[in-house]
Amino acid sequence: MNNVDAVVIASGPNGLVAAATLADAGWDVAVSGGAADARRAVRSAELVPGFTSDLFSVFHPLSTVSPALRGLDLESHGLRWSHAPRALGQARSAAGEDAPVIHPDPADTAADLERRQPGDGAAWSARRGRGRALPLGDAVTGIDVRSGRAVGVRTASGVRYTARRAVIADVSAPALYGSLLPDHAVPACVRADLEHFEWGTPVLKVNYALSQKIPWRSPSLSGAGTVYLGADDRGSPRSAEGTESAWAYTHLPRDITDDASADLLAARVDEVLEAHAPGFSERVVGRVVQRPSDLEAADANLVGGAVNGGTAQFHQQLVFRPGPGTSRSETAPRSARTDRAGGCGGARRAP
Repeated sequence: MNNVDAVVIASGPNGLVAAATLADAGWDVAVSGGAADARRAVRSAELVPGFTSDLFSVFHPLSTVSPALRGLDLESHGLRWSHAPRALGQARSAAGEDAPVIHPDPADTAADLERRQPGDGAAWSARRGRGRALPLGDAVTGIDVRSGRAVGVRTASGVRYTARRAVIADVSAPALYGSLLPDHAVPACVRADLEHFEWGTPVLKVNYALSQKIPWRSPSLSGAGTVYLGADDRGSPRSAEGTESAWAYTHLPRDITDDASADLLAARVDEVLEAHAPGFSERVVGRVVQRPSDLEAADANLVGGAVNGGTAQFHQQLVFRPGPGTSRSETAPRSARTDRAGGCGGARRAP
């Protein structure tokens, strides 16, 4: 069937949520990309035998409270959320032995903060009919636009799909405006803005397989799902009892994406972890570095290792998406929508 209500380009989390939401509303939806494309930057794998590592995103607080995801009732289809004993810890220095943490119970967090600084605990407490989704199995290479309206897509194999109601692109702004849309459909001002499009700072990620649990200098950090050190580290139970699968990530300076610089920074990450957890290096039985080049090779949206589809500073994608004069998910061609942003909170509702 090559005539559908909507085509979703790329099957990352936001694209899949958009497809499922539209299908629930009775639309016939085609989703581009095969099995290798599905889940995009939300995937896990055994980089070291016996140790499961998350390749990209890891903790998803926005997803657990997302109205879009809640509306899909994914739990009834097998989704199970994994919760760390402590949500987050902040190591204020490598020598600190009593780092503050966020507990699952807000009352416990408030009590711990109150113990550290009278008044902080109280302040913490105060702030406190279905259609069908059809996989195309083929990458989309272009969007057809007629009379200012997106009417369909072309795939790498030459097949055309007509979209009766919408085309939704879960891709970066440069990919949408620079290659998928025809020149005549992109206003000159938008094309000019894209010449100054800024990607985010490159991400470097180091995956560790540990023979024992991380020996944090501060015992309170044991069991924290995320620990802020200047490099983030997360322990995971997805390995043999008594061992640990962990990762750390940090950012390179903007536009520095070469492998040599990434390897140099990865070595520094090892040093930071050793300073906060003496004996850490002795427990490493496997180590895999994901450089910016590796991230982009695994997902074309992660250009130069930038994980948010472009910087989210005020002048670009925080408010103006992708630049001044544009906002929200609408594009110049009517019935085309873009939804590419950091986090896995679900796609915005299509009108």
